[in-house]
Amino acid sequence: MPTPKRWDKWISPDGLELIGGWARQGLTEEDIAHNMGISCRTLSRWKEKFCQLCQALKISKDVADFRVENALYKRACGCTVTEKTVHRVKDPVTGKVSVTERETVREIPPDTIAAIFWLKNRKPKHWRDKQELELSGEIGTTDALKKARERLHESRADQ
Repeated sequence: MPTPKRWDKWISPDGLELIGGWARQGLTEEDIAHNMGISCRTLSRWKEKFCQLCQALKISKDVADFRVENALYKRACGCTVTEKTVHRVKDPVTGKVSVTERETVREIPPDTIAAIFWLKNRKPKHWRDKQELELSGEIGTTDALKKARERLHESRADQ
């Protein structure tokens, strides 16, 4: 029976699921390599060698990015959430506990900071703090300023 290679554990379905979970949690490839007990360089080589490993990382990162992007969008625009609460009440006479569930619909208002962040990143030309202005033409001095400079030079020359 051939000896298992170091990568066999990580290209198995369980290994790929674990790597994908780390990527979805937002870990960097450096962190993932550390968790796997290998160097970043080794992870890069394995990604080239095993397409399933590369795909697991890419797809999982994309999923995590989309989740965060959707959450930011909802926060920026505001949304409606349904919350479930469970109430337990003990009858003092019988000692029996009754359980009731209640759903509450709650409006979450738009978040200004999330909206600004979204717009600055999605429409930087219109929403960035630093606006770039282009000036053309010459910047000249007025006649009064020219005359004042001439008088100053004349007074210095007289001294």
